[in-house]
Amino acid sequence: METLDRNDLAMPEITLNPDQTTLDDILERARALLPVLRKRATSTERLRRLPDDTHRDFIEAGFYRIMQPRAFGGLELPFGSQTALGTELARACGSSSWVATLFACHAWILGMFDPQAQAEVWDEQPGALVASSFLCQKSQITRVTGGIRLTGQWRYSSGVDHAHWLIVLAAFDDPLLDGRRAFHYLLMPMRDVRVEDTWYSTGMAGTGSNDVFMDDVFIPEHRMLEAVGLRGGPTPGSAVNPGYLYSQPLFGTFSFNLVGNVIGLARGAAEVVIEALTARTSITGATISAQQSIQLRVADALSGINAAQALVFRNRDEIIADGLAGRIADLPTRARYRGDNGFATRLCVDAVDQLVPALGARGLEAGHPLQRIWRDIHTVSQHIALTWDVQGSIYGAVALGYPCPDPRV
Repeated sequence: METLDRNDLAMPEITLNPDQTTLDDILERARALLPVLRKRATSTERLRRLPDDTHRDFIEAGFYRIMQPRAFGGLELPFGSQTALGTELARACGSSSWVATLFACHAWILGMFDPQAQAEVWDEQPGALVASSFLCQKSQITRVTGGIRLTGQWRYSSGVDHAHWLIVLAAFDDPLLDGRRAFHYLLMPMRDVRVEDTWYSTGMAGTGSNDVFMDDVFIPEHRMLEAVGLRGGPTPGSAVNPGYLYSQPLFGTFSFNLVGNVIGLARGAAEVVIEALTARTSITGATISAQQSIQLRVADALSGINAAQALVFRNRDEIIADGLAGRIADLPTRARYRGDNGFATRLCVDAVDQLVPALGARGLEAGHPLQRIWRDIHTVSQHIALTWDVQGSIYGAVALGYPCPDPRV
């Protein structure tokens, strides 16, 4: 794998005008990049991280800053802009889209942190990027004066090779909270982090989701954010970012950062199959697309994808309307969002599974775009925020009056 010198991460700063850049502008730029992303998709998979050329394209298009606060040089577009971006970019390359939407959503999370932490990241470098890892492999955390000291390993930090800062999620018994075990988001500069090349995956191979290690790193109090306080309502970041984006229930709405990629992957699969079928005949000379069974497969897949997108974006519209009106989603609503995004993921995976047999043996070739999409969408569907077994259980438990299985929701 090509090694990336972190000193080379200082890309030219792009000045964005939030008063002149709309979501439509962002999506138009995304669609314009689809041909080049398709050409790079195979090399992205082989490289096992986002290519530098694609990274620069995304910086210039403003994708990473769509949810970054205006106060710190971002566009602060409406909630769900990251979802819509994923539905477009993932049509061409799921790995590239995943990294773009995650960098965008991490700026959203950082906008909830203490203003001092946001200033550290963005005051001198408005284009600074934040990676994350929410899966702790091992950790040792000690409370000290003014913060904590952290040693540990976290897994699957997508796009981390291009990041300047890192957020990890950690649970520890906090003496300042009467010894209560609490989850905290912890923010640190990448100079305090060691990245190990561990990402060898059958799907989403180009995301560079490597492991990160810290050795006795000091995290000051202002770079700590308790997760239980992020279930809707003002956050520490609201002091400088009063918009509704930064008072959203983080765990209740987090999966909107991911599910757009699922929809985009499924749409990409449908496009590949329809293009191939309209130009293909069988060995008997019959037109494959004229067979009713093939037509039903395509119709089934398209209807499933359309239903998934309608469900996700109906909820997105509800979040925007409630946010602008100052309403906070209650627990049943937050559980519904989680469940609906898990169900939408199921619909899209089923759609791709319906489409694969339509191309026969040709669609089984390892280098065929449909095979890459199949690998990618099955990998994404195993993310805990989209897995139906987990999210459906949360939705069903709350609907039936049981306590929510995840206290952070």
